[in-house]
Amino acid sequence: MVPACKREPARVNPVVENPAERRVALEGDWRFRLDPDDVGVGDEWYRRPDHIAAPIAVPGCWQGQGFGGDGEDEVWDFRLRARVFRATYRGTGWYARTLRVPGEWVGQRLWLNFGGVHPSAEVWLNGEAVGRHDLPFVPFGFEVGDLLRPEADNDLIVRVSEHHRLYGLAYNWQGNWSGLYRAVELTATGPACLDRVHLRPEVSGRVLRLNARIGGGVEALGQMALRVTVTSPGGAAAEEAEIPVAVGEASADIPVPDPILWSPDAPNLYRVDVELVAAGAVLDALSERTGFLELGADGGRFLVNGEPYYIRGTGDFLSCPETGCPDTDRDRWRRKLKALRDYGYNQVRCQSYVYTPEYYDVADEVGGLGRADGAACLCLAGADAGSLPCAQAPVGSRRRARPQPPLRLYLLHE
Repeated sequence: MVPACKREPARVNPVVENPAERRVALEGDWRFRLDPDDVGVGDEWYRRPDHIAAPIAVPGCWQGQGFGGDGEDEVWDFRLRARVFRATYRGTGWYARTLRVPGEWVGQRLWLNFGGVHPSAEVWLNGEAVGRHDLPFVPFGFEVGDLLRPEADNDLIVRVSEHHRLYGLAYNWQGNWSGLYRAVELTATGPACLDRVHLRPEVSGRVLRLNARIGGGVEALGQMALRVTVTSPGGAAAEEAEIPVAVGEASADIPVPDPILWSPDAPNLYRVDVELVAAGAVLDALSERTGFLELGADGGRFLVNGEPYYIRGTGDFLSCPETGCPDTDRDRWRRKLKALRDYGYNQVRCQSYVYTPEYYDVADEVGGLGRADGAACLCLAGADAGSLPCAQAPVGSRRRARPQPPLRLYLLHE
């Protein structure tokens, strides 16, 4: 399988969406079929979408939706035998659905983005191979414009197999689940696009430090710039900046006078809107949220914004009974994390794994301190971790992490 142009990580299911973004959600009703004898590739199911017919919901795992048998599972690490999900199955499964490209997107770069697949995925469009992915923590995307038919139905097929299940590590500790567990989306950009945007609020300097990497036809497009708007909590004030792009990168310190601080008891979040522009046209855009805070220590005391802060923590062991796989429903997490805050907890340790971005989006809103055991991801392929505010994160979780967490603690060991 020769992959199309691939993005790792891809931006999927953002908590805030820029009005200039072009994004179509592909979640909801898909079709599905188990392949216990692993004959689908040889029988070319990727060219025969009518062979994949049972209804299934995306995001989610198929064992949690009843696909499989009645037997017991061997729970990872502890080697216990138990019936964990509605159905037990370890093996290959196939997903299918049709999609259409909006007419106004013709001539744009088109991207097929997956928020998360476990264990491993192979993707086809209209019978043609697109690419594969083996890192369950890392969202990814493929450029697919050459494979899509404009203003017509297109057949999308995804094969999920056991290849590299070990890379999921603690994802498997309550049982062997599989599937498209985060959102799937189709997006469009101009010839150049925003590959990465990293935000680092600095309280002492009263600036928002922005670093961006631009991908695509940078040299051919000539002069480009980032148009940035920073809106304060509540929308009372905004700072604007235009940052030139040079050699595929852009960076600047955007002044934010008297920033309103984020803390667990006052979770104030700024909104940052970024547009990549050239010759007056918006090529790509995104919006993010971030918070200003300072961390420190005074003797044995932990400080948040210069004040002693006492952590009252609890633990989470990837317990998502509603889904069986990592839950991406922000409304459900709002109810759960608000309940923890109401009971007096202000910190959650995610034991031996890292939750999806949706979890941390909500923790930012309700004032929860996220403490992720990043050692669960150490086997994944590399990326720099130097931009994290609290500690260097293991490479796999860093590639999946949002670029501007107000407060997230990473543990490399117990």
